[in-house]
Amino acid sequence: MRFIFLLLALLVHLPAATSDVTLTLTGVTNVGTISYAWSVIARPEGSVLPTFTFATTTTGSNKAIFDHNAIPGTYLIQARLTAGDAPPLQVQTPVQVTARQTTTFPTGGATITYTPGASSDFNPGATTTAPGLGVVYTIVSGPATVVGGMIRPTGTGTVVVKADVEPHSPVRYRSSATAVTKSFTIVSPALTPQTITAGTTTLNLVKGTTPRTESISATTTSGLPLSYTTSNPSVATVSSTGLVTAIAPGMAIITVSQAGDSTFAPATPVIVQVNVIAALITITVPLVASPATLDLP
Repeated sequence: MRFIFLLLALLVHLPAATSDVTLTLTGVTNVGTISYAWSVIARPEGSVLPTFTFATTTTGSNKAIFDHNAIPGTYLIQARLTAGDAPPLQVQTPVQVTARQTTTFPTGGATITYTPGASSDFNPGATTTAPGLGVVYTIVSGPATVVGGMIRPTGTGTVVVKADVEPHSPVRYRSSATAVTKSFTIVSPALTPQTITAGTTTLNLVKGTTPRTESISATTTSGLPLSYTTSNPSVATVSSTGLVTAIAPGMAIITVSQAGDSTFAPATPVIVQVNVIAALITITVPLVASPATLDLP
């Protein structure tokens, strides 16, 4: 029986998603049947002897799966070929195995208060079993970004955060077998209500030859600045401080509002009706004495 063995090589594939290593022996040409024997020549101190399973149902395949039991270190793998009476051939290759680390999130703390315009950055608090290494985060979905290793909300809603061991070189620790994620609920803070009080709800102004003005004199319990708008500026205008000026006879509605901020909720607007009436016109008629006629007896 004739056997031809070309350049033998072991191809090693170490996937990131499992703890197994696939080894494939290539460069073999033969006529007949070849038997393959896989063995571990050397392994890390303290590790258990790895096992092999064949990639096909045929015992002695040229492709085997090496289960290293997640013990990191260098393994020296040997493939031995025998065929009939031909001298056996063998090839060896080192396999560098990196450890599978575990990343976990703490329980609780899944509700975050988001205040627009203020710092709402938070640390999800994930940890890793990889000694001396930290955790990096990525946003899977939701209104947030990663800034300086912290999560920065950009709105309210549900944010899904993924944690993994930080990149390092040479690579000693691989990612977790499955993605480690945690959902956070981003909510707005509870706001303090505020109330607007106006000195009057009706202003009656007389439009004379000179502009007539009057202040609304409104205040709010928050102490925040108020906003004033007029529905009919051709009848009455209003300044930023609430000073109303009569322009022409008619009616206008002045709305007093306060939009709130990160502490106070928007206030319920207050309506002030402005009635502008024309000034009374006084007409003076001079008295003219008429000559009188007297009849004397």
